[in-house]
Amino acid sequence: FQLLNGPFNGMKYPGFRSKSSSLYSKLIGSYEMEISDYIFSAIDNKYEQVIDVGCAEGYYAVGLALKIEKAIIYAYDIDAEARKLTSKMAFINGVKERVIVRKNINSSSFNEFDFSKSTLIICDIEGQERLIFNSSNIKLFKNCFLIIETHDWVDINISTDLENLFSPTHNVKTIQSTSDNIKAKNYIFSELENLDLLTKYRIFEEGRRYVDEWLIISPK
Repeated sequence: FQLLNGPFNGMKYPGFRSKSSSLYSKLIGSYEMEISDYIFSAIDNKYEQVIDVGCAEGYYAVGLALKIEKAIIYAYDIDAEARKLTSKMAFINGVKERVIVRKNINSSSFNEFDFSKSTLIICDIEGQERLIFNSSNIKLFKNCFLIIETHDWVDINISTDLENLFSPTHNVKTIQSTSDNIKAKNYIFSELENLDLLTKYRIFEEGRRYVDEWLIISPK
């Protein structure tokens, strides 16, 4: 299977499956389209290293390795199947040597990285994001660009606490997720133009229970 649109168009999937998120939206190119402009910008910026925390089956990790020719990608996930799928997808896309798959990360793990290299950090760990970004390591990220998906349905203070943490050194912008029914009515892809709304809904569906937010965090 191959992605048809979006920032990672042309990326190959090893099988008809995704881990912990929707597959159809990734294949058509609408997955997390709310932040796609920032992903395109990240590709244009040619970051030297990418740290993907909560990589699932490797959508961002492998996609960014594929589109940023020399970037080294560190892909973390506590789920063994997710790590296996990420490694498999990196292999079939010819980027296995630049995608380093790891299991555990905590706030002190960031001390291992060379942040003199231009760095992009992507994080989606279902409410644990506040545990790995905190006052003990915030100074490390002063030159990093970060995209953190926050989950205030786990703890309503997460987004606010992270914004306060990063605000002294970074500009922080909030992007809210779009509901699946609105996507079905407004997203336009030539491959789907003759389909009915319900079918479009099923393709674009990401199954978010609440409005999620992404913090777009750029150095001042």
